[in-house]
Amino acid sequence: MIGKHEIDLARNSTGEFTKDGITWKVIDIAPRYWVSDHGDIISTVRKGRIMKKTIGTHGYPYVSIMIDDKPIKMLVHRIMGKAFLDGEKETINHIDGNKENNHISNLEWATHKENLNHAFSTGLNNCYGEGHPHSKITKEQALEIQKRGQSGENHVDIARDYPISRQHVQKIISGYYWSRANGIT
Repeated sequence: MIGKHEIDLARNSTGEFTKDGITWKVIDIAPRYWVSDHGDIISTVRKGRIMKKTIGTHGYPYVSIMIDDKPIKMLVHRIMGKAFLDGEKETINHIDGNKENNHISNLEWATHKENLNHAFSTGLNNCYGEGHPHSKITKEQALEIQKRGQSGENHVDIARDYPISRQHVQKIISGYYWSRANGIT
């Protein structure tokens, strides 16, 4: 817990203080709240207690902050970026891919494209093959379809054995679908 004394000292200075190796900064749009470089948020209204974080529907922690007497849900990593990171782009990237790790060393500004490229390169975005939400077959089934097609079996006959169309079978055999899955080119 941060004491009232530290908060009062900080309020009268630059809007920043360090205690026990942790740096705290005032949240610009909500000066009654402070954020640490470890991703914790305190309220001066609640005598410096660390606020409880809630995990949102997309897996990111947020806190409810009172602004103009209205509760506003704010994502912790966005608060951190605005308080501690230089520059500003569209998104904040979690370097290790862990949405709950809001330590400042794990955050960086990124464009949407940079963030998406990071997600693909680290395997965080598995939106292909069985990981795709609309996938109707498994990787093993796709491999079997490819083998059957390459052996000359009729595409209509192959499609009857799976919940997919003849056109889908053709695209699996040609490598247009399932090309990222291991073993299918």
